[in-house]
Amino acid sequence: MRLFLAIEPDDAARAALAALAERVAAATGARAVPAANLHLTLVFLGEVDPARVDALRDATAGVAARHPAFDLVFDVPGAFAGARVAWLAPSAPPPGLLALQAALARACVGAGVTIDARRYAPHVTLARKLPAAAARGADRMPAPGTAVGWRAGDVALMRSSPAPGGVVYDAIARAPLAG
Repeated sequence: MRLFLAIEPDDAARAALAALAERVAAATGARAVPAANLHLTLVFLGEVDPARVDALRDATAGVAARHPAFDLVFDVPGAFAGARVAWLAPSAPPPGLLALQAALARACVGAGVTIDARRYAPHVTLARKLPAAAARGADRMPAPGTAVGWRAGDVALMRSSPAPGGVVYDAIARAPLAG
């Protein structure tokens, strides 16, 4: 089972992000991330033994209950050239996000799941299969000053499943943040 922990946007933010994704795709020839798949990854878990899901669900709920809800604003466009993806990131990640992400990472390890050891870089992926030339320059990314925000109120344990033409993400558990 391929899993990750994420914060999903509310409907208005999802619509705004989807519009940006379509704009990036049209300008670059990349493939827009489907609106239903837009999210902020907190911890990528990868392939997880289904027997660990209950422990992950419990660990996530325990961490979420100790961290207050917070506001997110994504306002810096960019690309990961190696991965060929375009993204939107926060210029100033809120301390609540960074604390939540670090606590969730520790809890996942405590639940017996190996996690990606790379430094956390909060972003919402807008488009994939970005042509190399577009990935090297930000000239076709959303205009600087473009901002999309929402209130982070819960953490979702997400499953990634293969589907015709890509993948489908679905929440198999949700844990509300405090307050």
